[in-house]
Amino acid sequence: MDLLLKAGTVYPITGAPFKGDILIRNGKIQQVAENIHAENVEVIDATGKYIFPGFVDAHSH
Repeated sequence: MDLLLKAGTVYPITGAPFKGDILIRNGKIQQVAENIHAENVEVIDATGKYIFPGFVDAHSH
């Protein structure tokens, strides 16, 4: 399933936070930008939410 997270506060790995979108295709982040338009995706309204793309939980046992 492909997802488009819309209008959240994006905290990128580098740089300042911004209001933007994240496009996820085939389980991988495809694009991070201020205003993404994509077809054939489930759109999730992230207004008022924080989005942290690319965080990896390196803690394991």
